[in-house]
Amino acid sequence: MADGSIAVVGASEEQFVHIKQCLADWRCEEAVLKDEGNEISSIPVTALLVILFALKNKKDTMAICSQIRNHPQTAAIPILLAINQYDITQGSSVKRMGNATFIINPFKEEELREKIEQMKKESENHGPGRN
Repeated sequence: MADGSIAVVGASEEQFVHIKQCLADWRCEEAVLKDEGNEISSIPVTALLVILFALKNKKDTMAICSQIRNHPQTAAIPILLAINQYDITQGSSVKRMGNATFIINPFKEEELREKIEQMKKESENHGPGRN
């Protein structure tokens, strides 16, 4: 990924460090959540991918996904939702949004890279804005 970055949302410090280690050859930027926890304070419009760590409240997770999808400059950015292995319902909800999928957390570097490559191929095949 040349221009742009990977935006990481809702990650703990440990999770963010793990993402940066897994994707050391890409620029990863942390997108900060507002105090309420259901909105991103600033959407990184140059991001090539958003990795969102699922929040405890499914409604908050979906609100952030909707914020990304409803902003004209970020609507086409793919979303990768990192979900807890015991809460896969959030994963199925995000997949229905289009140009989004999930990965079960914790994940290994190979799994993360494979999922990102899969998303890139799907995005190239379907083009921006198409599902």
